[in-house]
Parts: sequence; structure tokens; C-alpha cells
Amino acid sequence: MKPVKFGVFLSLFGSLIKDAPVDPPPSFAHVLQTAKLAEFYGLHSIWATDHLLNIKLGENMPTLESWTILSALAAVTTKIRIGHAVMCQAFRNPTLLAKMVATIDDISQGRFIFALGGGNLQREFEAFGLDWDTHDNLIERGEEQLVLLKRLWTEPKVTFEGKYYQTKDCIIEPKTSQNPYPPICWGGTSETSQKVAARHADIWFMKDSSVKQAEQNLTSIQRFLNGRKIEYGIGCMLILGETDEIAQKKLNGFTGDNRKFADEIIETGLVGSPSTVAAKIQEFVDVGLDYILLKPAPTLSTLAEFGEKVLPLII
Repeated sequence: MKPVKFGVFLSLFGSLIKDAPVDPPPSFAHVLQTAKLAEFYGLHSIWATDHLLNIKLGENMPTLESWTILSALAAVTTKIRIGHAVMCQAFRNPTLLAKMVATIDDISQGRFIFALGGGNLQREFEAFGLDWDTHDNLIERGEEQLVLLKRLWTEPKVTFEGKYYQTKDCIIEPKTSQNPYPPICWGGTSETSQKVAARHADIWFMKDSSVKQAEQNLTSIQRFLNGRKIEYGIGCMLILGETDEIAQKKLNGFTGDNRKFADEIIETGLVGSPSTVAAKIQEFVDVGLDYILLKPAPTLSTLAEFGEKVLPLII
């Protein structure tokens, strides 16, 4: 198997699986345990979902803010890379964001991955007083941010007159630790997002997909790359058992009577015995994926089981 970069999502919502509170209430203590465990097993990266409302257990349930969490983890980890999967372009002004990225890149000693997307939850925009827009306009805003951010990270002083953002003699010092700036990831599977990733990104994250869907997505984005080489990633629910039957019984316990949801997780995720999961990972790698971002349920025990029983079958 070609080298695959395993990441793990942090549980900022009390669960990584919708409507199933399988983790303790969100806390820094829990995400710190996750980060330390991922680092112990030599995983490539940890990822924080950038939402202001709880998208897993309901908007009235507690959730943690992703930048604050990653900044704290940057200071107490040493090897593992950190990033958002993915940041919402509407939550932070790009000039402030440029400063924040330079700071967290310094804290982490160059381990930050910059990942951005358009945003997809209208209720969240309304709740926090943000301007909702059409899908394509949200992505257009994000692309304009990428153009501006690259300049802010590489030029001494930037004046910018865009459709959405303007700056006058903006200075970002110090610059990012990584030269010329951290790896850039764009998240989103639509054709509009594919075009942005093809123009600007080093890494493209697609939505959770089956192996066949992932292969189709990778074929699709080739139309826009014009010879550029980038990396590709996908998120996968991870549910392990000693046998496939035990893992599927565990999944059924999480999803209840929602058979459609359970079938979607089986199709797009990693559900089964260690050998079954390792074989499914191989299928994703064979179609061209470079990053597998794990969503373990429950987070800590499943991540430990992955490290002890699945990684030895892959490495």
C-alpha cells in the first residue's frame, strides 16, 4: 500500500455520529486525550470541525469552538499536524484570519494545515448574525479569501480591492513559519468547489463517499487541474468489532431504526473487523486517496483499537 496519511476528527459535539451521544460531553480534556492518543500511534493529523452549533446532537447541546481548541492543542503536542475540516469562510475576516494562521503556525512550530470551505448550515449563519448567500457565492467569497490570504502571507504590505473584501496597506508580521505558507486545503465536493481546489489548493477534501463515488470525484476534478498535482482526502466513520457482525451490531445500536443511515455509513465508512477495515482502506487508497480522516465512534476506545489492531495490518 502506498503511504496513507491518517487523521482523526476531534469530538467537539459529544459524538462524531449523528444523534448518538457515544462520547462524554465536549471538553478540552477529551480532545486532549484524543490528540495524545493519535500522536502516540503516529497518526498524521488531528482535525476540528468548524461549527458554532452542535451539528451532531442538536443545536441546543454544547459544542466547542474549533480555533480555540486547535490553538491549545498546538501548544501541547509535538509531532502531529493540526487543521480544520474545514473552516467556514464566513466566520472570520480574512485579514484577521491571516494573523491567526501565522500565530498558530508559530505555536505549532509549522504543523498547521489551512483548510477552508464555503459553509453549508443556514441556521448557523442566522443564529450568529452572518450573511447567508447562495452556494456559489459562498464559495466565491472563500476563493477571494484564498487570493488575499496568499498575498498577506508573502507580501510586506497589501492593498486589496475585491468584490467582497478590501484592505489598505495591511501588514501581517510575523509571516507563517511554513514557507511560503501552510499547505492549503479546500473542502467541498460540488463542481464549483472542485474548480476552487484545482486553482488554489494543495489538498482537496471531498464529502464522505463510497469507494465508487470517490473514484468518480477524483476523475471529475482532473478536468480542472490543468496538470497541477494535488492530494486528496476523505472522511470516514470508523466502527470496529472483533467480527463484521459485532461491528454492524454496534452500528445498529447507534443508528436505531434508521436503516438508511446505517447503510450509508457502511457504504461510505469503515465498519467491520480490523481486517475488513484494512481492506476497505486499501480500496480507498487504490482509487487515489492520500488522506483518510477517521471519525471513530466512540472516539477514544475505537481510536485505540484502530492503533492496536488495524494499523499493524497496513504499515
